[in-house]
Amino acid sequence: MKRSFFPLNFLLVLAFLLFPGFLKAQSSAYKSPDQVLSWITQMEQKHPGVLTSINITSTPGERPLGLIRIGKEPESKMGTNPSIFVGANLEGNRPLATEGAIFLAESILSDPASFDSLNWYILPLGNPDAAAKFFEAPLFEDSRNDLSTNDDRDEQTDEDGVNDLNGDGWITKMRVIHPEGEWIISDKDPRLMQKADPKKGEQGVYKIYTEGIDNDRDGMYNEDGLGGTNNGISFPHLFEGKKVESGRWPGEEEEVFGMLKFVTDHPEIALTMYYGHSNFCLVPPKSGRKGSTNMNALKVPRRYASMLNADPNKTYTMSEVKEMVKLVVPSGTPVDDSMVAGMLGLGAAVNPQAKDLKFYTEYSKKYKAYLKEQK
Repeated sequence: MKRSFFPLNFLLVLAFLLFPGFLKAQSSAYKSPDQVLSWITQMEQKHPGVLTSINITSTPGERPLGLIRIGKEPESKMGTNPSIFVGANLEGNRPLATEGAIFLAESILSDPASFDSLNWYILPLGNPDAAAKFFEAPLFEDSRNDLSTNDDRDEQTDEDGVNDLNGDGWITKMRVIHPEGEWIISDKDPRLMQKADPKKGEQGVYKIYTEGIDNDRDGMYNEDGLGGTNNGISFPHLFEGKKVESGRWPGEEEEVFGMLKFVTDHPEIALTMYYGHSNFCLVPPKSGRKGSTNMNALKVPRRYASMLNADPNKTYTMSEVKEMVKLVVPSGTPVDDSMVAGMLGLGAAVNPQAKDLKFYTEYSKKYKAYLKEQK
């Protein structure tokens, strides 16, 4: 798909709403999961034949994971026009991202030209379970869905969560004097803490805990609270299996698997955008990051060695392997580092492709210029 299909002006306006960091404002300013579903229903009734709702799956908390499709393309010709998939708030604790996705959808619907030869799939809330907690008391920033998880691997599940000890309606941090403490009170503000610096002769006084008590009396505080997976970090790309909130494997959760399957089932999706914790509009994806594989000492697996006329006991550079592959693929087939890495199973690609990075960088420049114009 050519980039010209992408209505940049809409997303520039949307990007203006989405800044790094998170301000926990009054929850009434944002839509709850039920209100998001109500909005979807209202939009479907208001725009028949143009907007349709799709329920991808249900969450562990039995909440629908709903998205909308905007487009004039009839069902019988689905897949003819290119499509854009926009996901938002997979962490659940970024309600501004949900508002941004809704704003985007309403902007698109207000201009029929924006979906005349283009379909839009917009998922305004990718983690309804975590989002529901945002509207509950006491207030506690949480990005995990309602899957029951035995975080501390004992004989109980979800038994040691946070507690609002002072009854102020907020779950905050608490400092406790401890002989093994690593923290001291900040010299800039007595309400803040800073790590003790032994090089300056500083001695730690406090340990810091999330507000609560040791419910299961195992010597740890709030280590096994309610909830399971952060959908925003449970995808295959750069999956961190050591994090409990990542899930046991990529796509373990019905929500994440449902999203992966939906995109796979719609090959006409030519571009995806995400709004939440990441903001590629402001900061383009990083390049030049090093993976765990030494690209100058690659071994060709035995199952490919004979096909590539390579010695499985020798090592080759990435350039050498690419030349081998070029000899066996159809003429004109692009052979780049990503293609070879996938073929040899070298792990996740950690850098964006050159053409994509060029797009992200140019888009970021226009976004920043737009922000300056709004001052």
